[in-house]
Amino acid sequence: MTDLIGTEQAPIPVEALPEQKLAWFIIHTYSGYEAKVMESLRQRIKMESRDPCFGDIQIPEETYEEMKVDAKSGKKERVIKKRKSFPGCLLVQIAVTKKGLAYEMEDADWHLVRNTPKVTSFVGANKKRPTPLTDDEVRQIMNHTEETQERPKPKFHFEKGEKVRIIDGPFA
Repeated sequence: MTDLIGTEQAPIPVEALPEQKLAWFIIHTYSGYEAKVMESLRQRIKMESRDPCFGDIQIPEETYEEMKVDAKSGKKERVIKKRKSFPGCLLVQIAVTKKGLAYEMEDADWHLVRNTPKVTSFVGANKKRPTPLTDDEVRQIMNHTEETQERPKPKFHFEKGEKVRIIDGPFA
């Protein structure tokens, strides 16, 4: 009989387990603290050695175009800015295990996220056992972020036939 005391086994990667996969969840945070929560969540994951159970963490943002007037010269210029698509929300990939017909995350991961400062809850119908986002929902959010980076949308949108009063510029 072989004695294995004192030998450490390498953690099994999430991808190697057939009944386990990474799924996206939305976490609700205090508005304006998304970046701080993301950083403290990453620190807590490292401290508790839960790296294999967590994937990417993102703040969904959209890019938009705004006209800014220079105070000194009076010239207008286009400025590209970013804003949060869902203020107070983070997208987090967490490992889930197949239990019956549904996928559920481990209690340790749920507690790690919920006990992170400035995190209020998971977004979804069941706060105790949150359900992961579907692939279509994740694809829509990611596509929206990529589309606005490639082609920023203007801050104001006008429809065809709508009356517009021009007060400045060459058409005034």
